[in-house]
Amino acid sequence: PEVQSGKFTYRVDYTFMRPDNPRHEAPKLQKMRRLGVTSGDTELCSMDKKVYEEFKKEREELRAKIEELSRERDERDAEHGQKLSALEAEASRLQQACAEQLKEL
Repeated sequence: PEVQSGKFTYRVDYTFMRPDNPRHEAPKLQKMRRLGVTSGDTELCSMDKKVYEEFKKEREELRAKIEELSRERDERDAEHGQKLSALEAEASRLQQACAEQLKEL
């Protein structure tokens, strides 16, 4: 996400915020990348925790939705698998019946 501050627009770099990131310097230090800066300027600055908390909330909601949809998909796949097995068994039974009738003729 991008954050507007004064005349600059910042792109939040959440990878810097992860505590398990080896480049993470301090747990409470959040980083953002300034868009359009030259290599001589500093690219990183502090960011408002509120913005990050909003991002985390939105991310958790999306993860919960993904989990719910995955469960629904798995249930549907299991249902379809059972139906497919039943249809395959019926097809096999019909093939055997047809083969027996052909032998009788």
